[in-house]
Amino acid sequence: MYTGILHLHKVVVGLFIFIYLIKTIFLLMPGKEEVLEKIKKFMKIPEMAIAFLMLGTGIYLLLNASDMSTLLIIKITAVFASIPLAVIGFKKNIKLLAVLSLLLLVGSYGMAEIHKKRKSMIEPELLTINPTQDQLLSQAKSIYLSNCAACHGADGKLGLSGAKDLTASQLTYEQKYEVIKYGKNAMPSYRQLSDEQINALIAYTDGL
Repeated sequence: MYTGILHLHKVVVGLFIFIYLIKTIFLLMPGKEEVLEKIKKFMKIPEMAIAFLMLGTGIYLLLNASDMSTLLIIKITAVFASIPLAVIGFKKNIKLLAVLSLLLLVGSYGMAEIHKKRKSMIEPELLTINPTQDQLLSQAKSIYLSNCAACHGADGKLGLSGAKDLTASQLTYEQKYEVIKYGKNAMPSYRQLSDEQINALIAYTDGL
């Protein structure tokens, strides 16, 4: 369910930003007031529905999130601040407020992407070149606890942010490798890990 909500959220956010972009362009163009009013009238109900879906799916994702970083809090604040600014800006045709609202929305989307990339960062000391087998096993545990346990849990069963129960996984080795290396849905990619490190991480999760 989480994955479906996540994809829906991305779609409605994209639509919401697109609508605001079109309205802002016409608001900034001289002599287009009549066209803007027609757009606002035509898009009133669809925009309300999209805004409702955006907030609803966003709240669901927030309640099921694995962490509440400062960046995520700033993103949420930006989204909630953009809505009243947009309402006032477009209702009274105040260009500055409309532009500011659009910038906050675009910025919040960018912060979400930055947040996801930060989750995929591995501590440098865990990326030892040519580690021994004992170092690989130790690294695998440390990498899991530092980067994976927030969603999967120390025992693999937590299930936040759409994470699967690792103790009940039916994935093949190749499928696990692909998910770890390239990411999937809410899970970030870990391309900086070597094949040996991924092998050790798979072995560690298989033993949970």
